[in-house]
Amino acid sequence: MIPVIFIHRGSGEQYLEYVLRQAKEYNENIILLGDDKNNIYNFVKHVPYKNYCFHSDAFEKVYTPLSTLGDYETFCFQRWFILYEYMKTENIDKCFYLDSDVMFYGNTEEEAEKFKQFDLTLIHKCVGNSSYITYNGLKDFCKFTYELYKNRGYEFDKIASHYHVMQKHGRPGGVCDMTLFEYYARYKNPAGVGEMMYEIDNTVYDHCINQVDRNYEMKNGIKNIQFTLNRPFCKKLTTNKDIRFVTLHFQGGCKGLIPQFYRRKWQGPSSHHLPNIHTGDKLYT
Repeated sequence: MIPVIFIHRGSGEQYLEYVLRQAKEYNENIILLGDDKNNIYNFVKHVPYKNYCFHSDAFEKVYTPLSTLGDYETFCFQRWFILYEYMKTENIDKCFYLDSDVMFYGNTEEEAEKFKQFDLTLIHKCVGNSSYITYNGLKDFCKFTYELYKNRGYEFDKIASHYHVMQKHGRPGGVCDMTLFEYYARYKNPAGVGEMMYEIDNTVYDHCINQVDRNYEMKNGIKNIQFTLNRPFCKKLTTNKDIRFVTLHFQGGCKGLIPQFYRRKWQGPSSHHLPNIHTGDKLYT
């Protein structure tokens, strides 16, 4: 089975367990590459990510920060090297990677068929928050990223110019893993990188729940999600069609909404209720 893999540092406070349980509703093989602070969920396979840091440590030695976000941005890069090393060590040919603030309402074996022609997939042509990744595709991307920072040639200068322009205009952020994904998808592997915001069989993957994206109906600042048989739908205003969302991404301050969007796999009228979930010493009902 194609595993669902998360990488997360820290406890995840009030949302991580809901995210893991939602993915578990439709998939057996859930892996959390985590640390001591989140080794509390016995329904998923927890693996210390620090056991797979040889390549990420090597990358850190050649990495030049070009962002105002510091260590957070560094780890955003390193996670892809950690995932590559884990897939290599465990002989995993393909996985579905998810950020730990993404709710997944699908089965990887069914969903991966839509994207089987690609080496990896992205959201919005640059975001890896939900990505079907092959081992060879991730290996190629990590090699490209490592060599770009190590060699510091034309491509490094071209990407660094993005940061310098943002600095000139007083804007936060800079070069992140999305910058490298966008460059890789456009110039290095345009035929091998798939887009997940395209509607396929009336389904789509979410960029951010608090963004209109392709003209979806909004309510109170987020997509107006309605559940049918415990799967999320949202109306696309340009076509007046209800589109099923396979994922919902709760970026930034939206993370607090995650518990409200947990749904059990459809088994009957009562299966929409939230479970009793323990996160540390807290109980959510």
